[in-house]
Amino acid sequence: MFKKLLLPLVGLTLSAATQGFCGDAGPSTKAFEDGVKSFTANFSADLAKNTTGNVIFSGYNIMNALQLLYPGTTGAGQKEVATALGIANMPMDQFVSGTKAMVAEIAIPDSKRPGESKIKQSTSLWANSANGFKFAPQYLRTAKDIFGTLPTSLDFSKPATLATINGHVNTETDGMIPQLLSILDPQTTAILISTLYVEGEWPQEHRFAVSETKDLPFTNTSGKVSSMPIMSTVDNLEYAETANSQVVRMNTADYGLYLEVTLPKNTASAQARADFMSQPGVPTANFQMYKVTLQLPRFKVGFQQSVKNEVVDTMPDIFKIGGLNALGSPQSAVNDVIHSCVLEVQEYGFRAAAATAIIAVGAAAPPQYPEVAMNVNHSFGVRVVRNVNKYPDPNAEVELFRGWVEDPTPMAAPITPQ
Repeated sequence: MFKKLLLPLVGLTLSAATQGFCGDAGPSTKAFEDGVKSFTANFSADLAKNTTGNVIFSGYNIMNALQLLYPGTTGAGQKEVATALGIANMPMDQFVSGTKAMVAEIAIPDSKRPGESKIKQSTSLWANSANGFKFAPQYLRTAKDIFGTLPTSLDFSKPATLATINGHVNTETDGMIPQLLSILDPQTTAILISTLYVEGEWPQEHRFAVSETKDLPFTNTSGKVSSMPIMSTVDNLEYAETANSQVVRMNTADYGLYLEVTLPKNTASAQARADFMSQPGVPTANFQMYKVTLQLPRFKVGFQQSVKNEVVDTMPDIFKIGGLNALGSPQSAVNDVIHSCVLEVQEYGFRAAAATAIIAVGAAAPPQYPEVAMNVNHSFGVRVVRNVNKYPDPNAEVELFRGWVEDPTPMAAPITPQ
């Protein structure tokens, strides 16, 4: 059978080719496997609703960060996280053994052998020494038991701390995510980070020939056409069709991973994006071997933003003081969840990285202020004030300038600071 597949707009799935996380290791492992599928499906649908354009994420990595957080949760927050992870009513000892088994099964250590895939996972715990936060001893024992994680205590008010944390993520993701965090709030008590790095090579006989890569048109969902380097091959690949799409799977040389590409049959649309992000993948049983004429962009796609809204929908109590009572002291609550993900696909294979940071703040967290807009598009008043104490204090102010701007003169260009 012969199929021609041209990919102007694609949906992508990257999977580890395993037979379940731990074979016959026990019912807790099956719960984790089902939990990853359920969490990823629900999170993907929510993310599709809340974003536009490019989106790529690792549900497994976000779930891994929540597993790192879970032993520090209490009360309603713990129940919410357990439900989201698919481990409701699971005893803590089974959670520990099941998580360890899952992490071990997913990992593919770097053997340095040509053609062998690599999956590297890491977790890290960062405590703010400036406000005296300390992880609870029992929490640390559990985190070490599952992930081998030890805490690092740093002063979050120092610029070097941000560089240290981002440097760690950069190293663990092989340089694919150089900056996970853009700022550190001094009131942050702790940061929990999970990273994932994946690398796979196509088999020698199934690689795209670089000489066949040409610049060709690529059309996005809004109809915009741009030039992209398009790789071409004719190869025997796993292929399936649905009523609305063509789907191809490309295995790595060691069959440890595969990249799955979904192409809408008709002109790509926002609805096609929403459908791909919210619907389950094509069952493996539907795939057959075809001789496929495949054209696929050589591309990089990235996504980084707060996913707090997607998390708070199902786990609101971890964002309240008291939901993390087992994490450490002083008492903290989750303030934000930052997720970053990058995928690169080229002639020889692909690589991907993800990182998730769960940021906790103490009881003295900054208040949530009401939002307002101010458009200075008519005459206005202005003052320049010397604030002697460097903080707003009406008793320590010296007004230096005051004026009313009735008819301002435009500045030709900004003046570069010296």
